[in-house]
Amino acid sequence: MKQALSNLIGTDMKESVKRALFRYKNRNFTPYIVERNLYETRFKFYVGNKDGESWYIDSNPSSDPNQQDWNWPEMEFVKNNICKENDVVLECGGHHGLTAVLLSKWIGQNGRLLTFEPNPDNVGILHKNLEINSAKNVQVIAKAVGAAPGKIMISHSSSNSYILKGSEHNGINVDVVTADSYLALKPTVLKIDVEGFEVEVLKGAQGLLKTLPKLVIEVHTDMIQRYGSSIQELLSYIDPSYKLWVQWEIDKEPVPYDRATPINHRVHLFAVAA
Repeated sequence: MKQALSNLIGTDMKESVKRALFRYKNRNFTPYIVERNLYETRFKFYVGNKDGESWYIDSNPSSDPNQQDWNWPEMEFVKNNICKENDVVLECGGHHGLTAVLLSKWIGQNGRLLTFEPNPDNVGILHKNLEINSAKNVQVIAKAVGAAPGKIMISHSSSNSYILKGSEHNGINVDVVTADSYLALKPTVLKIDVEGFEVEVLKGAQGLLKTLPKLVIEVHTDMIQRYGSSIQELLSYIDPSYKLWVQWEIDKEPVPYDRATPINHRVHLFAVAA
């Protein structure tokens, strides 16, 4: 009991510190909009806080917005091999909406994208990015995606939200839905970027997985064990008929994957039914 109380206090204190640091870091930050071009796709991006600036601007410096100024092999592969006109996409982990904006353009006006994002701060920024890009084929669902409907507590982090265990005070209490809840829409693409919660999403998508949708999964090898999962368990949910690719390094092109080579660090996994 004493140890449990200690753990609870420790978790709450950490979350309080993180929230305070986030507010301090953004105290003088003024949101702004940039225009960019990625693989012949022009778009605007609303930089809503310092996390967004760090993730999307500082890591992709540009002096000329008219140039193909962002090198993003992951999304180039998605554009060329995954998302097509008229696709119906479930995106688990919408963050600030940059990928949603790109996917929206690639699936066309007759396609449909549902992007799930549980962090309230992120949801506001996500909506702004969809608005300035006139992304009318996107629906934002302010919920987490998991193995079963219910509630979970997530951290306050804008860029690395994760599920809190044992704390009911300083996290953010959010609703959880399953991917299978949206089977009636006949999704053709399932994209997952959920900070180690990947297997939980797949557990709630077993009906969808039987339809062999195209898969884009950011595998957080360093965090997946947090939820009692493993890379082997993740791969067990992917039908043997799929052709797989792995992007081993963030600045490298994806290459075919044989399921046997160990995955020991964070990678992007792509799957298309043969």
